[in-house]
Amino acid sequence: MAEIDSPAVIDKPWNNFIQRLEDKIGDILKRREPLQRGYLEGSPLIARIVSYPTPAKFKPPVVTPKYDGSTNLVHHMEMYQSTAYIFSVSDEMRSRVFSNIVIGDVHVLYTSLLKNSIENFEQLA
Repeated sequence: MAEIDSPAVIDKPWNNFIQRLEDKIGDILKRREPLQRGYLEGSPLIARIVSYPTPAKFKPPVVTPKYDGSTNLVHHMEMYQSTAYIFSVSDEMRSRVFSNIVIGDVHVLYTSLLKNSIENFEQLA
């Protein structure tokens, strides 16, 4: 039986996603940009997402444990997206909450993305 993490078991879209993520990491490491601090100042999210009104009684999707790069990224993203879908979380809110589901080096990577470079959740996923 094939291992869960083997490319034969993971669908092609996920392989593409993983490749895009690895490419982004490589690009960021090449640029060696300083970390951008502050959620509003230096956020990689565009203004439309940052300023999107938080719905009344909004509860962010809870995915535990937070992703630190040591577990299967595909499984983690599937959990996050399915949880967000169940609660009808908008693209803007999924994008805003994303930084709260990653920790460690993955969070460092997220905060080092270029300011105003993320226009939708698909760019994060």
